[in-house]
Amino acid sequence: MTPRALATLLPVLVLTLGCATSGAVRPTQEAYPGRLKASQQLPDGLFWQQRVEAVVPATDGTGSNGRKVGFNAVLQSEAGVLRLLALTPMNTRAFLLEQRGTHVTYTPYIEDEIPFPPRFILIDVHRTFFAPPLPGGDGWREGERDGEVVRELWKDGRLLERSYERKDGKPQGRIRIVYRGGMAESLPPSHVELENGWFGYRLLIHSR
Repeated sequence: MTPRALATLLPVLVLTLGCATSGAVRPTQEAYPGRLKASQQLPDGLFWQQRVEAVVPATDGTGSNGRKVGFNAVLQSEAGVLRLLALTPMNTRAFLLEQRGTHVTYTPYIEDEIPFPPRFILIDVHRTFFAPPLPGGDGWREGERDGEVVRELWKDGRLLERSYERKDGKPQGRIRIVYRGGMAESLPPSHVELENGWFGYRLLIHSR
């Protein structure tokens, strides 16, 4: 899939998951299965600036719908290396993620450390934008990949929705991604909504 919307997703996952550890699953090394495609296989020559709004679940026991926060980021892919510079709300540097092959390194620029392996951020990005489409035509498609049941809804050659559920139920719940207007190989949607039932957060992704 085209990477235009990639930069929208990465930094928000860090900040959102840090606030959502009281949700469905506490992020530990074993809690979040998934694979990364080697960075050399990703599109080269990228430099994107994007905007994301994250709905963070409430943790105060009030039963409220949580709060909404927004973030900017810059993503660059060059010579087989994927680099993400996450920005604070003041547009200063928060941290840098680099993916070389399938190895991920993390460089913080602020005192707060993210409360889980940085690899988790990229796993969701790969699930959303880099997963190969399931075979089939318009309508619902279903398949299995890496111990997960994957379902996709297609219309006129465009991906409208994708979801993931673990066959072993570890973690429980579903990751559901909605591509408003559909996503094609050459034209990503302007809005993507990602609801992660494993960790209890929701992302509203805006591509400019």
